[in-house]
Amino acid sequence: MPVNQLELCWGTVERASLIELLGAADRAGYGSVTVTPRSYLQLSGRDTRSVRSFLADRPLRVHVVDAILGGLPGSPRAEQVEPRFRPLFEYSSAQCFDVAGHLNAAAVNVAHFLGAAVGLDALSDAVAGLAAEARSRGVLITVECIPGTGIPSLAAAHRIAAAAGSDVVSVMLDTWHHARSGGGVGDIRQLPPGAIGGLQLSDRRAPPPGTPYRAMEDRLLPGRGELPLAALLSAALGNSPDVPVGVEVFSSELRAMSFDDAAAAGNEALQDVLAGARPGDRATRVATGGNQPWDASHRPKA
Repeated sequence: MPVNQLELCWGTVERASLIELLGAADRAGYGSVTVTPRSYLQLSGRDTRSVRSFLADRPLRVHVVDAILGGLPGSPRAEQVEPRFRPLFEYSSAQCFDVAGHLNAAAVNVAHFLGAAVGLDALSDAVAGLAAEARSRGVLITVECIPGTGIPSLAAAHRIAAAAGSDVVSVMLDTWHHARSGGGVGDIRQLPPGAIGGLQLSDRRAPPPGTPYRAMEDRLLPGRGELPLAALLSAALGNSPDVPVGVEVFSSELRAMSFDDAAAAGNEALQDVLAGARPGDRATRVATGGNQPWDASHRPKA
C-alpha cells in the first residue's frame, strides 16, 4: 500500500508569498504544494530564478496551479468580485498553464467559484477546450465542485470531467465543498477508478440555521470538526491510491499563526486522519514525514 505524499495547499498559509509557502512546506515535511497563478506571476525575475533553484534542489514539487476561475460560462469578471477575491480572477487560462509549465506542475485546477448556475453542457464544452490545451502543454486538469455554482456537486464535477472525453481530466475532491453539497462516502465510491486527481481536506461543523455563508472562511483543521474524514479519505484513496493528500484550511486561526506553525499544524492533522484511513501505514508515514519524491510519470504526452 503506497505512502501518500502530503500536500500543503496555498489557502492554509493564505498570506504567504510563493517563496514563503515553499519554505514552510519544505520545513514541515510536505511532498508537494498547490499555488495560485498570481503567486508566481507577481514575482520579479530574480525571485522566479530563486523559486526554480529552490525546487530543483529538493524533493518538494508543485502539484496543482489553483485555479482557472475566469472566462468560464457564468463566471464573474474580476472587477465584479470583492477585493479579497479579485486577484484570483485576474489571470487567464493561458497564464495558468504558463505557470504550470514554469513550475513543472502536474495539474491545473478548474473551479466555478462565485459563478452563476449555468448548464452543465456549457461548462463541459469549456472544460473540453481547456483539456485540449492542457494536453498540448503536457499537464492535467482537475475539476472542483462548489455548491451554489454551475458545478454544485462531486457528481456534477465528474459529469463535466467525463464529458470532456479526455484522459487528462479528473476531479478535485474538496471535503468542505463535498460536505456542503450534502455529499458523503457513497458518492465517492460511485466514481469510476482513477477519477480523483486531487484532494483538499478540511473539517467543518454544521453552522446554526440561518448563519450566512462566508466564502473561504471558518474551515477547521482535519479532525477538529464533525466530518467523517477518515472514511472519506479511505474511499478517495480506494479510488486513486497515489493521489497526494492536501490540507486546505481557510481560517482566521491559521492566519494568526506563523507560516511554519500553520504548515506544521496542517501536517500533523493530515497524519492523524491518514492514520484513521490507513492504520497499518502509520509507522512508515510518521518516519518519512510524508515527504516523498515526486513521480512525474503520470504527466500526459503532448
